[in-house]
Amino acid sequence: MAIGSPRKVDSQGFPVVFSGVLHKKRGGFGRRSASPYVPRYFELGADGVLGYYDGTKKTGAPRGTLNLLSARATLAVVQTDPAGGAPAPTALAISHEEGSRWKLCAPGDGKSRDAWRDALAPYCRSAAAPGTR
Repeated sequence: MAIGSPRKVDSQGFPVVFSGVLHKKRGGFGRRSASPYVPRYFELGADGVLGYYDGTKKTGAPRGTLNLLSARATLAVVQTDPAGGAPAPTALAISHEEGSRWKLCAPGDGKSRDAWRDALAPYCRSAAAPGTR
């Protein structure tokens, strides 16, 4: 039997389909701070659950999760306010039925944002059109 690298699984035991660091806009009083976007490690499980962790590595239990399928999440690419501390000119906005919204920035030239959008799109009710910047 050949030994291969173990497959990554999320906090629920489902295979991870996409993972990496995104900058999440803080909620509550944090959104009014000098740097309202905080780098977090994110994992998207095959079950449609998007989870994030404190810091830029997977440590401990997820700080927060969102089941994109059961929350009937929608996904869009939105403009950010550069004066508002965003690390990129655009962000992924994930809205769901409960009314809250996650704003996620992928720093760089947009390739990372597009890769995340493409990974999230199958789990969302509607998604931004490919190539939208």
